Amino acid sequence: MLDLREHTMAVGENGVGKSSFMRLIPLFYGATPERILRGTQKHNLIGYTLPGPSSAVAYEYERESEDELRLAVLFAKPGVERPEFVIIDGGYKESYFVDENDEFVDRDRFKDRVEAMGVDVSPRFELHEYRSVILYEHRHTKEARSLRPWAARHSLGPSSLYGLDLIAVAMTSEKLSFRDLQNLVLDRLSDVGFEGARGSSTRQLRKDRADVESWLANVKHAQDVLNDTTRKKQIDEQILKVGQIALDLGALRVASEKSIDQRAASVNHLDQEIGTISREIENFERDSKDTHERLSIALGHAKSQLASAQTALEEIVSRETHFHSIDVHAMVKEAEHQSQYAHDKQATSSELASLTELAKDAQRALQNTLNAIATGLQVRKEQLQEQREAAGTKHDAQAETVEQERKGVLEELENQPQAPRMAQIAEQIAAHQASVGQEETLSRVAQAPQAAQDNQAQAETALSQVNAALADREVLLQRANYAIKSGEAQQASSLQALSQAEGELARADEFRELLKTQLNPPAGSVMAVLRERPPELWTTTAKVLDPQHLLRGDLAPRFDEFARSPAQGDEQAEVINIGPLELNVGAIDLPHWATQDGARAQLAQAAAQLARAREDHDVALAAAKRAQSELDSARRDQRTAEHEAKRAKENRDEAFAALERARKHVEVERLRVRQEHTQAAVSLRAKLKMLADESAALARDERVRRASLMRQFEERVTALKFERDTTLARLTEEARAAEASAVDQRASAQDAHDRTLAGLGVDPVKVKALRDRLGQLEAKLQAIASNAHHVLAWKTFERDLLPLKPEREEREFELRKRSDQAGQDLGKHETQVLSKRAELTSAEAKMRSARISDQEELESLRRLRDKQLGVFRHAGPVYVGEGLYVDINGAAQTLLSSLVGSTQRLESVTRELCSRMRERSSPIAHWLDSRQADRDARLQQLEEQGQAEAFLPHERAVEWARAVCEWFEPLTHREYHIALRHEMDGYFAAAESFVNHIANFESRVNELNGQFQRSLVQASGFKRFNDLQITISSSATSSPALKALRDMRDVSQSRLSSHRTALASNPKLPSDEEIALVRAFRDHLPDTGSLQVNLDEHVRLSFQLTEMGRLIKIDNDRSMQGLSSTGLTLLITMMFLLGFVGIVRGPRSPAGLTWVLDEVGRVSPSNMLQCLDVLSQQNVSAVCAAPSIDPALGALFASSHLFEDDGSISRAHAEPIANLDPRITTAAAEALQ
Repeated sequence: MLDLREHTMAVGENGVGKSSFMRLIPLFYGATPERILRGTQKHNLIGYTLPGPSSAVAYEYERESEDELRLAVLFAKPGVERPEFVIIDGGYKESYFVDENDEFVDRDRFKDRVEAMGVDVSPRFELHEYRSVILYEHRHTKEARSLRPWAARHSLGPSSLYGLDLIAVAMTSEKLSFRDLQNLVLDRLSDVGFEGARGSSTRQLRKDRADVESWLANVKHAQDVLNDTTRKKQIDEQILKVGQIALDLGALRVASEKSIDQRAASVNHLDQEIGTISREIENFERDSKDTHERLSIALGHAKSQLASAQTALEEIVSRETHFHSIDVHAMVKEAEHQSQYAHDKQATSSELASLTELAKDAQRALQNTLNAIATGLQVRKEQLQEQREAAGTKHDAQAETVEQERKGVLEELENQPQAPRMAQIAEQIAAHQASVGQEETLSRVAQAPQAAQDNQAQAETALSQVNAALADREVLLQRANYAIKSGEAQQASSLQALSQAEGELARADEFRELLKTQLNPPAGSVMAVLRERPPELWTTTAKVLDPQHLLRGDLAPRFDEFARSPAQGDEQAEVINIGPLELNVGAIDLPHWATQDGARAQLAQAAAQLARAREDHDVALAAAKRAQSELDSARRDQRTAEHEAKRAKENRDEAFAALERARKHVEVERLRVRQEHTQAAVSLRAKLKMLADESAALARDERVRRASLMRQFEERVTALKFERDTTLARLTEEARAAEASAVDQRASAQDAHDRTLAGLGVDPVKVKALRDRLGQLEAKLQAIASNAHHVLAWKTFERDLLPLKPEREEREFELRKRSDQAGQDLGKHETQVLSKRAELTSAEAKMRSARISDQEELESLRRLRDKQLGVFRHAGPVYVGEGLYVDINGAAQTLLSSLVGSTQRLESVTRELCSRMRERSSPIAHWLDSRQADRDARLQQLEEQGQAEAFLPHERAVEWARAVCEWFEPLTHREYHIALRHEMDGYFAAAESFVNHIANFESRVNELNGQFQRSLVQASGFKRFNDLQITISSSATSSPALKALRDMRDVSQSRLSSHRTALASNPKLPSDEEIALVRAFRDHLPDTGSLQVNLDEHVRLSFQLTEMGRLIKIDNDRSMQGLSSTGLTLLITMMFLLGFVGIVRGPRSPAGLTWVLDEVGRVSPSNMLQCLDVLSQQNVSAVCAAPSIDPALGALFASSHLFEDDGSISRAHAEPIANLDPRITTAAAEALQ
């Protein structure tokens, strides 16, 4: 047995178990074995100390007096390295542990044995349960509440000693570092206001950076969308413009239908007139055909006679031309000298013969040679003559062929009818001559066209119609404006009612949530602390507590452990003290929240009120939506009425301008028509001159063409003649060559003969001259013989045909005149026929053209109506003039093009706005997607019903644009804006809560520091050092992120409790200041995870003291290790722990402690004496372990315990100092001094 009620020493050899025994002391205070063995390199405290089932450690302790003893018994739990405890109501008795057989009682029989003795024994407690009981820890768990009755009976003191187990472990540790001391502070601060909850020291702001960035992006997106008023205005303008164009196109459809009826009647009338003139043309063609046939026969007979006369005349002319071409007159003249040439030849031959008589043989030889040469020459000439005749025959045949062709062409030209253009010219001349006078007359008396006059009448009618329509549209616009004012007032009223309903709903919801929170208050709040104590302790105080502060966690609520519970019927039960003020609260009713039943009843009432508020909110919301729908409808009606009124005014202005234009048009048309007739007359005269010139040019061209044809024939004849002449010239050259050869041969023969004659005495020169003369005569006679047939033919032609030439020329002239006259008669008839035909055909063509034009107009109008305008069902007042297709189509195409362009612009702007709304995947985009899905479903339904084509593109664009623009209506976006504000409020509330946590921690640090300073005042007596200051502080509030969070907290706290109601009535987006705060909040959040602050890292522990006149500051392990001695370190550590002891036990706690000082030889007697005195002052006993007793130290302890080798412990009282050795006495006296 080790008595620890006073200072004692544990003496024994090393290894006998002194230190192991003293390690069991912290187990009594509930310390864990792991903490006790930390730093000792040992792991099995329980198994080593309590090896068997009967092994036990008994702790006898006093509670509030010496008579109130308790016995805590420690066993090892079977099979595990864990302790378990039982507490006996009473002191130690050996019989509890040793049975009648002097055997130790094992753990399984111990509880039953003690209870059998009539002693109360607690259940078996696990270590954490035992700690809750022995230290009276106030936990909030269900298990802890079940242990409170045991704690009230067996705890060391009447108040909580939470944290004493940690101090006990520290007192047992062989050596404490600065970090160990700091950990004690951190463990104490871990949850000083929430006893028993050793939670993490990390404070976490559970807001993710990505969520905050998403909120900022959503707010910016919402601002961008709501501020995109430019596109919203463009969409509204385009919707109005598209609607105006659609109404105008509907009016054009009505105008086209009216014009279709007019054109159909005009086509029927023209069909009748065309039938009449067609019959007249048939009769005229039949009569003109008979006359044309008769005149054509007469013209053919005249042309036939003319052709015969021309042939006969051409025969004479062509033969005469031929004879001239061969120079027949020269041939006739040579033929007349033929007899003379024959006589001369005979005389020359006789003279030559007389000269050659002398040389008859030579002459004969010469003659034979010359005869042979002459014979050869004659044969060659005959051959050439035959070729000449063949060439002439060929030429004559070819010339005859060309002549026949020429005659055929002439005959064809004569029989050819007059050229069509000539007939047309004649017809046009006749027609123009008749029209000139008519045009000149009309140029003086013509009036404006009937269409212009009808147009003027229509313009007057249209003006009266549009004036009436304008009056109707102005009435409708006034009604629409009144409906808008009524709708806006109704909307304002419904929105106000909705805001009030939302405010009531928010207040009811907040009140219900508040009541629910009061039923289950958060840990550390005032309400939670009250609910942990019996109601009779605080119901009187509850009457004056502000319910708004019940759930606050920053007030550090504590119960006075020694406060007196009011007794039943006590007059002072209803009196409370608030500072110096004393109040009697008996007249105040107990609030509902003070009891569970009252709180639940109040919660049920709040739930019913919330249900009623929701019903009222639903009714107000439905009314607001209905008012919004009615207002939208009224605005659409107003836009339509404004458009129609605007169009009606424009139509009135256009109709008035059209009437003025029609009047001016009539005058201009009258002048134009007369001017046209004048110009037509001038033009006709110019055309007559042009036609006459063209006719002369055509006649001249005909003559030139005929002359060209004749030249072509002449050229062919000339070519034939050239070919013949070339051939004849060649043959003549060949004849001449033959004759030249014969001459050369004769000359050679003659030369030989002359040489012979010279030998005979005959003159060769004379012979030669005679022979030359003879040759010339023979040549001429031969030529005359060759041309004898030409001379004969000429004489026959001159005798028989040439005298007939004048007669035939005269006849040909007469027949030509007759043929020309017949041709003129036929041409005149054809001209008259063409003129009449042109007149009738022109009239018919004009009618058919008018009919075709009207039919095309009719078909075009029908196509325009059916394909383009038929789909426009609604019509506005539009003036379209005469209702012509060109006007209606031009206006329609312009409007259709404008409609397409405006629709495309509307779709483009709508797409841009949709893109802006879909820039983020936010509720705006989700709302737009839902509207898109509704639109797609409607389109699909129309397609399934076959009505998709009736839903026109511009109607789809307008409907979708209006659907998109609904987001700008307050009733549409208010829910989203409120949600954004609620999310922002969550950020502000989280920031406020986080800052409050940090502030609470700072206050706890300051409170602990204050408690420590007050506790240190009571621990004094050390002379070695002076002015010891131990400071505990925190730098948590210096974090940069807290500045932004404090700003958010200040804004959050500055808001009124009715903020949500005000928000519901005015759901605006967060302000720039609020967004800036959230953005700064976002900037301090980490990229991953949430904002965390480890409060332990911000706790600062420092020591400051004066040693031997030197100021020392210790704030880390290194500075603590730099102290002058180990003893000084021990003294500082002791002061620090004593300060904690004072904090844990409190000023009035009777609980004692035991301080383990192992190996006290390290401490001098003087320091030890001071330590023991200080411990005694603090009701702390010391137990010191040493191998042997140092008399100087042993004198300082009240007792000593000797640990034997067999495990037994014997107690001995210390010797008085006077009985000791003088040297020891002196040392002890010095220590005491």
